Amino acid sequence: MILGRVILAPPERTELRRRARSRSLAVEAVRRAKVILMLAGGGSYSEICERLRCTDRYINLWKERFQQGRLSGLDSRYRGAGYRRRTAQTEARILELTRSEPTDASTHWEQLSTCEGGGCQPVNGQSSVAAIWAPTPPFA
Repeated sequence: MILGRVILAPPERTELRRRARSRSLAVEAVRRAKVILMLAGGGSYSEICERLRCTDRYINLWKERFQQGRLSGLDSRYRGAGYRRRTAQTEARILELTRSEPTDASTHWEQLSTCEGGGCQPVNGQSSVAAIWAPTPPFA
């Protein structure tokens, strides 16, 4: 047995090759795919480190995650501190607030800030509201 070698099923190899060639995936997702492909091809840690400019620890981390979760193990676990998912309820509440007149002397934007404290998920301001109000493009 070769130290560090990973055994791939044909569909996994195909998907990893697709990811490794992708120009639309994040750079790190492409690098992870290349690490696993190189390990499966018998590449040594030193070869992979030199070629992909990474550390042994990086290789070992993604090798372990791949062995535990296969392809889904290569996905990022965290989207970052600023990521918030808008739910349908949040969007409906924002639409309701922007369609109605404020009951006090505030503006619509100030009214949205009360939604943030009143149980709605936080809104990132005008750009989020604009995205909610933007018409969806028709499918061709």
